[in-house]
Amino acid sequence: LKEFGIKYTPGTIIDPVSSYRDFVDSPLITVQTSHQILEGIPQLLLTGVAGVSQSDSVPENWIVTEHLKSSQGSWLESDPTAEEFRFNEDEDQIGPISAAVFARKSTPTDKESTEQASEDDARIIVIGDSEFAENAILQTGPGVFNRSLFLNSVNWLTANEALISIPQKQLENAPLAFTGQQLRNMLLSLVVVAPGIIVGLGIYITLKRRRA
Repeated sequence: LKEFGIKYTPGTIIDPVSSYRDFVDSPLITVQTSHQILEGIPQLLLTGVAGVSQSDSVPENWIVTEHLKSSQGSWLESDPTAEEFRFNEDEDQIGPISAAVFARKSTPTDKESTEQASEDDARIIVIGDSEFAENAILQTGPGVFNRSLFLNSVNWLTANEALISIPQKQLENAPLAFTGQQLRNMLLSLVVVAPGIIVGLGIYITLKRRRA
């Protein structure tokens, strides 16, 4: 990959801030960069994903862009087999970590373009997660958008940009996905806050009736 200006960093992205439920090694990636492949995709679910970035030296006529970056509170864990994930500044890499790289070899006529295609262009996509298009992921909450990433990647690699599609804003039968913190907040609201309001309202009405 180095000969194409791409750097692959082994490890696993850990993201306690934005992950699927309590699985911190399954980050929910909010799409923030602009690229034809990612158009209309709000979020992706990755699991056990390694770091992929632009190398320090990019060969002439190659254009390399980093995408799918984890949150500010994430890091690249050097020991994916650890029983408990804790950031070690001597061994781990602090986030955000890019999980994908799109690269293309440009022609002299479109060197500064990252989108315009040529039949002679070479194109490469490297994603640090080999399981992002598995059925189990595609059927899990935000994983439904992984399908668009896979199909759009194939069409871009084969220079069939006309076939790249923007996913529907509302997907039928797509289950809601919440992070672990969101689930805990909802549980707190249902178990503590809501009953507390009802009890407080009952006490208020009782006291008001007695005074009357």
